[in-house]
Amino acid sequence: GLLRSGDARWATPTPTQIGALTPADFRKLWAPQLAAGTIEVSVFGDMKSDEAVAAVAATFGAMKPRLAEPINPRSAAFPAHNAQPVVRTHDGADTQAAAVIAWPTGGGIAEVRTSRQLDVLAQLFSDRLFEGLRQASGASYSPQVASQWPLGATSGGRIMAIGQVTPANVPLFFRLAREIAADLAAKPVSVDELARTIQPMQQQLMRASTSSQFWLGQWAGGAYDPRRIAAVRTIGRDVMGATPADIQALAARYLRPDTDWTLAVVPKGKVASAAVSTAAAR
Repeated sequence: GLLRSGDARWATPTPTQIGALTPADFRKLWAPQLAAGTIEVSVFGDMKSDEAVAAVAATFGAMKPRLAEPINPRSAAFPAHNAQPVVRTHDGADTQAAAVIAWPTGGGIAEVRTSRQLDVLAQLFSDRLFEGLRQASGASYSPQVASQWPLGATSGGRIMAIGQVTPANVPLFFRLAREIAADLAAKPVSVDELARTIQPMQQQLMRASTSSQFWLGQWAGGAYDPRRIAAVRTIGRDVMGATPADIQALAARYLRPDTDWTLAVVPKGKVASAAVSTAAAR
């Protein structure tokens, strides 16, 4: 729940809470939700459409009428900007630490193009962070930067960078991430760098699109919102058509220094030094 401002819906349950859960508790929570609301059935693959319709009609269509409860997704709050990172500890090797920096974005199908081009921005960011850490520390770290954009809600998205580094390099991770974010917002990337980023994404998309599971995921929710079906047709154009100006505009919009949130996970006994060194690196 750290990236959701402590929202209990995303909190990791404690061992005590897990042990106390009973089948009756589980049924009490889920039975009312499964008994009401509309059901969406998606079928994709090598089949005859009339046979699929008949099969759905004989199974789901034969169920008793259900109450159509309105969908009212509750928004998720992003944590407030912090001057110093939240610090957590681990019991592992004292040479290992992790650093996280995240920025809030948005959500919703109305800006599906934005969500897809944020994936491009995240990959650009990831490539630069990998190279920056390698040059600055001489170590082969493998940081990851990813964008998450919920299509079913108008908020709750984020772009997040995470890396496993040594405790001494936690401040370096934050400094490099902020420098990259500022640079992406200040000036457009080169056409060559953007092409080198998009080409592997294009290949990945082409491979994924041969899977029925891919299309089922893309069509999810289309029975309630036709915009989701329409958005499937623009996947390639949204990703491959991203321009340097598009990426710069997204970076300026979302990678703001006054909204980032940071977390450091360090070995026990190094909490104080991590906090001091990270503050000094800002």
